[in-house]
Amino acid sequence: MIFEICAIVVTILLIILTIYIVQTLREVQKSLKNVDKTLSGLELELAILRVDVNKMLSSSTDLVQNVNNKLCDLDPLFLTVHHAGNALNSRIHAFRKDPIRRAEEEEEKADMSENVLDIIDLAKIGIKLYQQIKKRK
Repeated sequence: MIFEICAIVVTILLIILTIYIVQTLREVQKSLKNVDKTLSGLELELAILRVDVNKMLSSSTDLVQNVNNKLCDLDPLFLTVHHAGNALNSRIHAFRKDPIRRAEEEEEKADMSENVLDIIDLAKIGIKLYQQIKKRK
């Protein structure tokens, strides 16, 4: 009789354990469905984000190209300014170094006025370049 009672108790415990496992598996299934929905939503959001990032990269590439083109347009102006500055610097350096040169101050003034004219021409070039850049906008 004890074996029969033990068998009945074990059977009842197995039935309870089976019911508990079935309920747990159903809850796990629901959780997995929710995870699947969440992952699907994330996948969609990542696809949208990927498109936006590609657009941003494309526009930034266009912007960099535009800036590069404008810098190339300004390059001759910078080169001219650099040459004028070097010429002016060499003349000032030569004037300070050579005391005999002070006697030739009148010639230097004439040369300086030529440099001023060069600078004025340079300013004209700069204004024209600025107007061309402004027209392209």
